[in-house]
Amino acid sequence: MAGWINYIVSMLTFAGLYALMALGLNVIWGMAGMINLGLVGFFAVGGYVSALLTLKLGLPIPLGVAAAVALAAAAGALVALTTAKLRGDYLAIVTLGFSEVVRLIAANEIWLTNGTDGISRIPGPWRGQVPPEQFNLIFLAIVAAVVLAVVFLLQRVRHSPFGRVLRAIRDDDQVAAVAGKWVIFFKVEAFVVGAKEGDFPVSEAGARTVLSLPMYPELTADQIQDVVSAISGFSPGGSSGP
Repeated sequence: MAGWINYIVSMLTFAGLYALMALGLNVIWGMAGMINLGLVGFFAVGGYVSALLTLKLGLPIPLGVAAAVALAAAAGALVALTTAKLRGDYLAIVTLGFSEVVRLIAANEIWLTNGTDGISRIPGPWRGQVPPEQFNLIFLAIVAAVVLAVVFLLQRVRHSPFGRVLRAIRDDDQVAAVAGKWVIFFKVEAFVVGAKEGDFPVSEAGARTVLSLPMYPELTADQIQDVVSAISGFSPGGSSGP
């Protein structure tokens, strides 16, 4: 019976983490209309940064997560500036290429990421202080609370001036530019916000899979490949904004 409970808790936790990833994608794709297949690349950047800083340098988990936010946001801004003039399938190809480059680096730079064997023994909050079953339940509660908080915040963003501008850019960026909106700035901001969602539980738009590292203390390049394959299977015409 305990095994089934642990399995259900594990699946619910992963469901919450991938829901947060989907919410991050909705900011970039659903609100701004930019087909981003490279979101997992931001997840990987933040995940590895947090894992390495907390494991190798012994930094506190909050500092590791804060550093993950900064690096993921910087990566988002860089990709957005690089692809500012691209649309549709061309943007999808470039962002997918970004995530693939990150995956290849994670798989081959063994000195840094331990390759496909992954990074193990990643520190987690209260790990070792409470029984494993209780720790998993606590972590599930944290993930559920973050999901609810992110949904609430994104609803606020959707109805805010920022959200209305993103939807205007999605519908017709030239009309938005004629109306006096700095389109490139808002596209970069959408990428930054979407990237932040991957790496910080209380950022302006939410959180996502980096939270899984303390609960499941191993991060591998194969996990990144699984998410790349899942996201790249989406049809560009299948996304719809709020």
